Amino acid sequence: MKINQTNRMLAAFLPLFIGLAAHGADGYGGAWPRSMPRGDAGYANYIADNSGSYISDDSGMYLTDELMVEAPPAPGGFSGYLNDRPSGAKGAKGGKACTTGGCGLGSDPFGPTAFGEPRLWGSVDYMMTWTKGRDLPPLVTTGNQAGRGRLGEPGTEILFGGERVGQDIRTGGRVGLGLWLDPCENIGIGGRFFLAENDWVPYANVSNSSGSPLLARPFFDTNPLENTQSVLRISDPWRSPLLTGRVQAAAANELNNLDAYFRIGLYQCRERRLDLLTGYQYSEIRDGLAIQHRSRDLFSEFYFADEFVTENTFHGATLGLSGEYEYGPVTLQLMSKVGFGNMRQRVRISGESSQFDFADETLVSYDSGLLAVGSNLGTHSDAVFAVVPEAEIKLRYQVTRHLDIALGYSLLYWTNVALAADQIETGPLGAPLVNSTQLWDGVLDGPDNPAMPRIRDTGFWAQGMTFGVTFRH
Repeated sequence: MKINQTNRMLAAFLPLFIGLAAHGADGYGGAWPRSMPRGDAGYANYIADNSGSYISDDSGMYLTDELMVEAPPAPGGFSGYLNDRPSGAKGAKGGKACTTGGCGLGSDPFGPTAFGEPRLWGSVDYMMTWTKGRDLPPLVTTGNQAGRGRLGEPGTEILFGGERVGQDIRTGGRVGLGLWLDPCENIGIGGRFFLAENDWVPYANVSNSSGSPLLARPFFDTNPLENTQSVLRISDPWRSPLLTGRVQAAAANELNNLDAYFRIGLYQCRERRLDLLTGYQYSEIRDGLAIQHRSRDLFSEFYFADEFVTENTFHGATLGLSGEYEYGPVTLQLMSKVGFGNMRQRVRISGESSQFDFADETLVSYDSGLLAVGSNLGTHSDAVFAVVPEAEIKLRYQVTRHLDIALGYSLLYWTNVALAADQIETGPLGAPLVNSTQLWDGVLDGPDNPAMPRIRDTGFWAQGMTFGVTFRH
């Protein structure tokens, strides 16, 4: 049973954020609606004595000759359950206002407020993620006695490969955390971490003792003496002696993304604000494809294995914008940014094959397979310039003073991503190109297929719906 790392991450962080929100949910009396100005006419900022004069104070109390009592609460209702600080009002420590009047950077169109220390914000999102998928060449076929599983022959059927895989829903999780560095909420720092569930596409097949069904691994043989569609048979009920066998294959993909940023206020006014985002981004995309088969007849057992693994590591700078618009308890949040920097590509190609002779019990092993042979074996590396744009839209609903629930959509795109299956050179009908003279560690004669002149890369994206909570503390 596969363990879902994403769900474990969400389960670990969610109680922390709910606890922080609950901590700030006490003492809501006297809260003001988001849309109500709290300037010189605000009731909770004043105290009264018997002379009828008013003195600005932070205590929320008023005085008489005999005793000090609490100020009457502000209007209640739904607004008393929400944030007691109007949208866009940026207070300062000790009751000193950031600015008074107007809109813009650091503006407070509602007048002086006292809000205390810089604020913490954070979020936890559960994600339903789709990715671009990966195109596999034909890797396993079956067929009739005449075609023997060769591509293009009547009766040949592709059992694994020849299609795009990895397009199913992948669960994911994202955690974000940030802190305002100044009381006016003009400059903040933040970070996010995104992790998608590993995508795993397995395949397995086995013949019976009679060698049925026929199983084969197709390729286009560039051996000058052949130059045609061919197969390496795994099992064959029509072969003499009878050939039985089994095959296993898997395609896998891993994805995660991390970014840290400065959040700089560009504009804020009542229920609207616009921020500049700039910082650093790290992404890692790993992709793999492996296939192995074992066959046997009366005299020998044969084994072939090929493995292609790619690692893409992105380091870059980011620049973007984030905007918010509040309407009562609802907030529309938009974010768009782009990362640009270095994509480090690493491709590892390895193969193995062996032949065991039953008569004299000898085993001969080779450092090549069928698709991984002398002309493409080894580790290949490159570094290229890449661009990583990202866009997000989120709708938040304020449940308590410190807690929102959120629904959104997110899109992340990477250029220049090396995928495992793309490193397999293909030819007619999409068949892998192999010069059969290289099998069993043979000496190359003719074209050097499969060739690996450079790392082949492509664009890759991940998108999905997000469901989560946002807190402020």
